[in-house]
Amino acid sequence: MRAKIAHPPSLERVAHCVEKMGQPLCLLKMSSDAWQYIVIADTDSGVQVWAKLPTQAFLADYQISSMNRNEIYLELNPENLYRAIRSTKGSLECGIRLHKPQDASPVL
Repeated sequence: MRAKIAHPPSLERVAHCVEKMGQPLCLLKMSSDAWQYIVIADTDSGVQVWAKLPTQAFLADYQISSMNRNEIYLELNPENLYRAIRSTKGSLECGIRLHKPQDASPVL
């Protein structure tokens, strides 16, 4: 998966909302037409998030390929994603890609 972030403020706002949930992990489902953030909180609070974002709203030159119907499921720390996107403020161009080194876990 690789893309250029066409509208970083939009992606930053969504990442910030997910990060504010305070959960250590969230699921990011990436497909050819949308990214879905899924956060299921502890059963006590009952707060959940399911956000579906069309990729054309914030990505350009988006390419995705996988052996599972071109869908990638990624468990990540929302705070780290938010900090990474926030660090792009003022940049003229920003890219994102999923890379899997040999014998290692994927890196976004």
